[in-house]
Amino acid sequence: MYILPTIWTISLTILSVCDIHETSAKDDPRCPSVCKCYPWPPRVHPAKMAANCSGRALKALPAHFQRHFASLDASFNDIEELSKDFFGDAKMVLSKINLSNNSIHTIDSRAFSMLPDLWIMNLTGNKIRHLHQDTFKVNTKLWYLILRGNTINFNQSTFLNAPQIGKLDLSYNNLHELGDNTFNEMPNIVYLRLHNNQFKKLQSSWFRPLRKLERLFLEHNQLTVLDVNTFIHSPKLFELSLSWNKLLLPYHTPFLRLPNLEYLHLSGCGFGNIPSHIFEFTPRVRMLWLSSNRLSTLPVDIFNYLESLIFLDACDNNLLCSCELKEVWDLCRYRHIAADVSCNVYLLEGTGEGEGEGEAQNQTATAAGAGGCFGRWDVLEEMVCNATDRPSLPAPSKDTSVEQLALYVSIGVVLLLSLCIVGSVTLYCRKYKSGWTSTVRGAHNLTYPDMMPLNIDREEAT
Repeated sequence: MYILPTIWTISLTILSVCDIHETSAKDDPRCPSVCKCYPWPPRVHPAKMAANCSGRALKALPAHFQRHFASLDASFNDIEELSKDFFGDAKMVLSKINLSNNSIHTIDSRAFSMLPDLWIMNLTGNKIRHLHQDTFKVNTKLWYLILRGNTINFNQSTFLNAPQIGKLDLSYNNLHELGDNTFNEMPNIVYLRLHNNQFKKLQSSWFRPLRKLERLFLEHNQLTVLDVNTFIHSPKLFELSLSWNKLLLPYHTPFLRLPNLEYLHLSGCGFGNIPSHIFEFTPRVRMLWLSSNRLSTLPVDIFNYLESLIFLDACDNNLLCSCELKEVWDLCRYRHIAADVSCNVYLLEGTGEGEGEGEAQNQTATAAGAGGCFGRWDVLEEMVCNATDRPSLPAPSKDTSVEQLALYVSIGVVLLLSLCIVGSVTLYCRKYKSGWTSTVRGAHNLTYPDMMPLNIDREEAT
């Protein structure tokens, strides 16, 4: 009875405190007039503040930008250059800076020298072509550097002297190649985004310094052939995305040597088939994406090397609901693999001689798995495969149709004869009842003859 009022009181108290904090931050004279300011971290350390100066057509930081700001969002402005005095000549406590979607083309090597606490730097969507090697050398706490959507080139042997960086985003930079020494001074990278570039090939030497790399994203490039040892220098790699590259799988050797890989993305690569040995050197893969390819079947033998698999996505392919795919379905059920698989129903027009023998039609029915792919696995569950691996589905063959028709005709004849017999007996009973009832009516002059019991004794009636 008292619980709801208590919760309501506590909620109002929390909201009032939050309003006080936000109001006090916004009204704080230290906040530039063109920005909105809040405590940083929110409602925890009111002494430190976060400034949102996004979309204000700024070309430089607002005047009187104080050193107590820990977070700055100056995205979507007109900033073109970061000079050595851009952040002032006094050390600041800024740890998170967002300068995305400006027009920055020049960055002085000393621009961030007064930011010892810098942790996240976002420079997405600018016009940066060159960064000095020592640009972030003094920012020893910098962990995440985002350079997405620029046009950076790697003419210098070493990209950055920044061993502290753990996450690096170089996507959408129109990159064609890297150098053997590009990441020499960045050995602690664990997370690397190189997707949406123009790579046509990869060299294992590019990744030699990245011994700690765990997650690598290379989707939407122009890769075709990968050497089995491409990532041999990154033994800790557990997630790899190669989706939307026109990859060619080797026929006689395994695909990649990655013994600790757990997540493998191969969607949209144009595969027409998958050799059974392809995953021999990736035994720990737990989640596998094969959607949006041109697969007509999945060989069950590939699962011999995927003993740790718990999820399979093979949606949007040309898979036929065949006996070979039914083996995959049976295996997925047996090993409790969550599978999203859609397939076209494989119907046989006939199995004997004559026109239409062995024809296959792709019907609109589908079979799918764990809920992401149009329908269920019911078609495969009901499929019966004989010794010749010819699927037997609900659509009957010509011979079976004749046998069933004969059975239906026989049943119809039996039913018709039964109806005739029942009709004859009923008619005879009605006549007998009518004659006997007339005799009773004449003897007793009954007003309600239908109430007279039919088993009346003949002697009593006369």
